[in-house]
Amino acid sequence: MKDHLSPSTKGESIAMLDPVCGMDVIPVDGTPSYDLDGTRYYFCHPGCKEKFKNDPGKYLAPQPDVVAVAKPGTEWTCPMHPEVLSTKPGPCPKCGMALEAKDISSLDPNAVDPELVDMQRRFVVSAIFTVVLFALSMPDMIPAVHSPFDEKTSAWIQMVLSIPVLFYGGAPFFQRAWDSILNRSPNMFTLIGMGIGISFVYSSVVTIFPDVLNSALAHGQLMAHGNPMAHGESMVYFESGATITTLVLLGQVLELRAREQTGNAIRKLLSLAPKTARVVQPDGSEVDVTIDSIRVGDSVRVRPGEKIPVDGIVSEGATTVDESMLSGEPLPLDKTAGDTVTTGTINLTGSCIIIAREIGANTVLARIIQAVNQGQRSRLPMQKDVDKVAEYFVPTVILIAIATFAYWSLVAQSLTNAVMNSIAVLIVACPCALGLAAPMAVIAAVGRGASSGLLIRNAEVLQRLAKVDTLIVDKTGTVTEGKPTLLETIAIEGTESEALRIAASLEQGSEHPLAHAILNASQKQGQQLSQSTDFQALTGFGVTGKIDGVNYFLGKSGADSSSSSSSSNSNSSDNNDYDSHRHNDSGEPSANDAAGTELISNDAAKKRIAAASAQGATLMYLKADNKLIAVLAAGDKIKASAKKSTNELKARGLKTIMLSGDQKQAVDFIAAQAGIDEAKSGLKPIDKANYIKSLQANKHIVAMAGDGINDAPALSAADVGIAMDAGSDIALEAAGIVLVNGDLRGLLRAVTLSHLLLTNIRQNLFLAFVYNALAIPLAAGVLYPSLGILLNPMIASAAMSLSSVSVIANSLRLQTSKLGGTDAD
Repeated sequence: MKDHLSPSTKGESIAMLDPVCGMDVIPVDGTPSYDLDGTRYYFCHPGCKEKFKNDPGKYLAPQPDVVAVAKPGTEWTCPMHPEVLSTKPGPCPKCGMALEAKDISSLDPNAVDPELVDMQRRFVVSAIFTVVLFALSMPDMIPAVHSPFDEKTSAWIQMVLSIPVLFYGGAPFFQRAWDSILNRSPNMFTLIGMGIGISFVYSSVVTIFPDVLNSALAHGQLMAHGNPMAHGESMVYFESGATITTLVLLGQVLELRAREQTGNAIRKLLSLAPKTARVVQPDGSEVDVTIDSIRVGDSVRVRPGEKIPVDGIVSEGATTVDESMLSGEPLPLDKTAGDTVTTGTINLTGSCIIIAREIGANTVLARIIQAVNQGQRSRLPMQKDVDKVAEYFVPTVILIAIATFAYWSLVAQSLTNAVMNSIAVLIVACPCALGLAAPMAVIAAVGRGASSGLLIRNAEVLQRLAKVDTLIVDKTGTVTEGKPTLLETIAIEGTESEALRIAASLEQGSEHPLAHAILNASQKQGQQLSQSTDFQALTGFGVTGKIDGVNYFLGKSGADSSSSSSSSNSNSSDNNDYDSHRHNDSGEPSANDAAGTELISNDAAKKRIAAASAQGATLMYLKADNKLIAVLAAGDKIKASAKKSTNELKARGLKTIMLSGDQKQAVDFIAAQAGIDEAKSGLKPIDKANYIKSLQANKHIVAMAGDGINDAPALSAADVGIAMDAGSDIALEAAGIVLVNGDLRGLLRAVTLSHLLLTNIRQNLFLAFVYNALAIPLAAGVLYPSLGILLNPMIASAAMSLSSVSVIANSLRLQTSKLGGTDAD
């Protein structure tokens, strides 16, 4: 039989370790013991033995190590004073509030807030003693209730019971009050410390030296005049100090819990990233590895229901992906070979293989988390004005408390009222409600934006966005999809289906955007392609090849296989095949002039070609042995949500203008489809920036939405820059707001959120200012002469605690607000 030994010894005897309570036990006759799996365990008491017998696994399992609160090197800051930085958690030296991690992602998700745990523990202990204190003080407040103790004994018992409440429960308040004095930065805890300190000192003097005060009272000094809270000037108020301390502790617990919820947006984003991935090895086998082990270029298998672990491109398989957690869009998106996918999104239906393109800190999810964290720590310009008010708030309250004491003691000649009313003034005032009004709203708003596909890099842009009267949008990638699709195939001879099959057979293997448009259209029809031979890419003109013995050409009008002497034999077309035909000087898609239609005798085909050209489509001519057999029209489709979003933005009073480098015909057509007020065409990037500056010179406040790359100058020039892509460094640097899914509905959400934020801040400031404006005079006793109303300090402490909580709770409403722009909303 093996004994459960402790490493320590006592004299000649070996000490055994009680597995339940951890005490050392010296085995002697009659010592409780229990045999389990060949080991004898000893216990200090039969009760421990019974607990062990009922659940031995609970006491034998190794205790987990203490979870570190945050990663090494984590910086801590104050939501009210972001300039305050610390290498460890603790109170802010300026306002006394608990510091928060500057980067929430550095916190261990399994760790609990040490400040919250500490305040909860102090609250429980204080509440127990306060309940007993209340019971003892009931005879003082309710004459019909009789105490088993005489008045002097009761006072001494109350003083003893109040000591653990004030000097254990209230220790953080006294420490922070003292720190505020040393730092010359008076704050809420200065007032709390003074309030509960004065109540304890006053009551202690009455208890320890009752004769001194009673002698003064006997000579008519400082007599009470109908004070409803007192029946004699020598009353003690230990229960008031204890209750104030307990209620403030409760307020701190509620506030810390509410503040913890403001970080839910980042915690939710962090939870999206999977911990492991299934990598496909060169031999075809699949191995589960940690995310840190994945490298760019690795092939990753993702099965239905799994989270996508990397940013990459689908190389095999077809599926649907739920991107709602990043973009805010409720509907899943179809993904096939060649489509991009993002870390943290959910693969819903099919198994697929993804080639990793971005990993770790370079993924869109990591960029989003970084942007959200940065945005939540930003400050609004209006916060400076609030800070100035808060700077003079506490000294003013202290002066009011002194004046209150002087009036009630010297003029009204009531020492009890003087003490209790001055304490009430100190306790009821709440500078934190003022200081939290804007920061808590910003944190909640930025988090709400992140859950709807809005990355707000700086809260100031939301304040400016609420004042915007003109919205500038780029065409390509903003109003349109940003990638060409085959609009139609116009057959001159034969069928449209056969013409598409031949064109796709020529372009198979090409990486050109127009080739992708043709191949995608052919794939949707399920066509079987033919192998082309003698392939040639004619730079600036098109491509040629032989299919089933026929020489085909696909390219610009007026060209054929003899149009260029410089061609290259290759199995894939050069990326510049159609460039001179498709692009203008700005680098954006350009409409075709439909030249060559004079060779077409089919009037219906001519009309269709002319209509496609008028819509800004790119026309590609398909010839068989130099004879025109079809015309393929490709173009950039308008986004499905563009018109509805534009109309809703216009309904908000915004004027919409499209600026594009494309030719006038195409720009005007897209603008009309989208319902945009004005359109300017043929503009270079610098022209767009200059146009925005001209609007600003005419007192317009301008927001610009673009792709973040070609439009970087315009984004920087605008009062609010909005990038339509979260994966670009330029987008993140040039714009204050980034739309993850690049959809115009995101603009509507951003505008809505900006107005909600400012409304919420105004509500918070109203709550804070009105509360203090009403509570402080009431605590000073201004209503007593006319209405006989005085504010009990215990009620004052509850009101003060709830004022901060109410501001935070009101800010948290932003996290569930409706922004519009989605089917779900």
